[in-house]
Amino acid sequence: MKLRYVCMLACLMGGGTPLFAQSDKAIFSEVMSLPRGYSEAETALLIGQHFVNTPYVPGTLETPDGEERLTVNLREFDCATFVESVLALASTRHSAGDFQMFQRTLCQVRYRRGQVQGYGSRLHYFSDWLGEQIAAGRLSELTRNLGGITLKKPICFMSTHRRRYTKLADSLLLAEISGLEKEINRRKLFFIPKNRIAALEGQLQDGDVLGITSAKPGLDVAHEGFVLRREGRAYLLHASSEHGQVMITPVPLSDYLARNPLHSGIMVARLKNEPTPYTTTNNTN
Repeated sequence: MKLRYVCMLACLMGGGTPLFAQSDKAIFSEVMSLPRGYSEAETALLIGQHFVNTPYVPGTLETPDGEERLTVNLREFDCATFVESVLALASTRHSAGDFQMFQRTLCQVRYRRGQVQGYGSRLHYFSDWLGEQIAAGRLSELTRNLGGITLKKPICFMSTHRRRYTKLADSLLLAEISGLEKEINRRKLFFIPKNRIAALEGQLQDGDVLGITSAKPGLDVAHEGFVLRREGRAYLLHASSEHGQVMITPVPLSDYLARNPLHSGIMVARLKNEPTPYTTTNNTN
């Protein structure tokens, strides 16, 4: 049976009418009743663990009418929507906010400068997304300080694999995405190779946001999630396509990465408690 979506207020951060199901509001209420952590990162980790066993489903941001809108879906996630939703929920819970505040925050997390202005305004690449979160004061970038090295490859996966992205059949959208890729490639990006992670694992904290860098040409990050520490080791809390659900890796992070030849390393960011208004896009130098 198809869920009936409810249209509410226009996204105050720009463009379109948000979409959500009544069950999303019920889940939101459940999450807002969870304990609040001492820090926003602790709150994020509590919320993320609440979603363990929630189904992994890709493509949930594609709307029925094809229009780019803010979509709230707390019933199923891919790895990116899991991280975005948990961050927005944690910020709302930590501020004792309501559902409308959650929608505004999710809009700010998911879209360039917090404004829905078509498909190109969605932050498709993790490194681009991370730069926006740093510029907003939501996250601080730790990769370089933890011994990260330069990511030496051009980012162009979407434009060179346009058949994987239905919207890129539109030549104007393809040109827009190609332009965004050129902008990303003007920045200096860093990553920590996976063979170095075991040695620095002790410096990772609960709730740190991880982007798992890809060995595929043209792609910066192929997966993402949160650090969860257990018995002195770092694990990954994530929405797993392999296992079809939100879960915690059964092995520590360094072992999880070592087993997959397409995982080259990580980018690391840490939550700040008080996001500030946008100023200028950070170049992650």
